[in-house]
Amino acid sequence: MAYLFKDLQHKAAQIDQAIDDLASHIANGVIHITAAERQEWNAKPTTADVAAEAEARAQADGELQTAINAKAPSSDLTAEANARIAADAKQVAALADVIDSGAKNVLNLTSAQSQSGSGTLQYTVNSDFSITCTGKCGTSASFFSIPVNFPAGQYYFSGMPENGGSNSYRMELRTGSAQGTMYVNGDSADGVVINAVTDFTGWFNIRVAANYDFGSTGKTISPMICLKTFWEISHKYVPYCPSQRELWSMIKALQT
Repeated sequence: MAYLFKDLQHKAAQIDQAIDDLASHIANGVIHITAAERQEWNAKPTTADVAAEAEARAQADGELQTAINAKAPSSDLTAEANARIAADAKQVAALADVIDSGAKNVLNLTSAQSQSGSGTLQYTVNSDFSITCTGKCGTSASFFSIPVNFPAGQYYFSGMPENGGSNSYRMELRTGSAQGTMYVNGDSADGVVINAVTDFTGWFNIRVAANYDFGSTGKTISPMICLKTFWEISHKYVPYCPSQRELWSMIKALQT
């Protein structure tokens, strides 16, 4: 009887050990994978997938190289670009000739508008309607002034030689009265933009500072007011000449 009891105890111990081993096995996270890990593994590309992707990329690279090879050499593209630039420049030059030979400058000057300033200062309107300033200004600023008018539009006001400014000489364009809104051009830069929303009526002035001396040689100013679109094609100074509309009005006036 004692022998049988001892055998049962041994078997119970074996069962307890087996249960402990099973629990330990189940709890081991290294030798088992989770459902999430199984799903992630199943989603990984297979060898066949990788091979297919590599083949697709190789085909795309080949098509790109074929397209590159089919393009014109860079030397041909450069030659074509230079030819287009030359053609454009030729067209711009032809357009500039048309603009410069027409009614570009809307500032109407005549030689009869030559004026004397203070001191020995003289303003002489030349045959091309530029203005030469000679002599020395007196003790107060002196002005050459004429009335001007031109249609509404966007213009450039240009024509000053170098070294102009408030302490020497400058051009002014005033709206309305002689003391109205002022546009100033005091140097030989690209000109001053004038935005005339309505027809412009005002005064063109050359202002010379007190005691400024031009000397006997003097300085020549070539005043021009031209449309912005004309200025963008050509900066060349041209004297005033009447437009076709103005010529028609002159002809009509002679007929009456």
